[in-house]
Amino acid sequence: MKKMLIASVIILLISCYKTEKNLPDLTKEEVTGKRLWDRITKEDNYKKYPMWPDHEGMHTGNSPHGRYNKVFINHKLRKSLPIADKIAPYGSIIVKENYSTDKEFGAYTVMVKVKDYSHESNDWFWAKYSKDGEILAEGKVSMCISCHSASKTNDYIILQRLDKPIK
Repeated sequence: MKKMLIASVIILLISCYKTEKNLPDLTKEEVTGKRLWDRITKEDNYKKYPMWPDHEGMHTGNSPHGRYNKVFINHKLRKSLPIADKIAPYGSIIVKENYSTDKEFGAYTVMVKVKDYSHESNDWFWAKYSKDGEILAEGKVSMCISCHSASKTNDYIILQRLDKPIK
């Protein structure tokens, strides 16, 4: 009886501390800047996502992402790494916190992979938010696409090769 009680308590604790949520992927019909913001802040807090492997903590960044940044990826993308064919799965979310030269938080830039959203950018939806969550850009953002297109062979992801082995 005592062993059964201990096992029950352990199972309960594990379920309470589980941070991964199995939410359905956003669809092309529903994805908007507001909907994506709700997904990463209310439905599935991005702060509980893992950071990009081998890129944990704050790192130097490039314009327009600020002098420094932190990069979080949802569990779906993290579980799939490394990806031999360098194509992220639908439902992948990348959240970048952008910081100034003084390391003060300034904005969020977010990518979400949405099935059949935009063939010109391999189905990525892009968004930029102020530090207060105001939508500054969303959708097929030409500036994002033009810069990230230099990494077409890595599914528009600049930060790191998707097929890079994880240490």
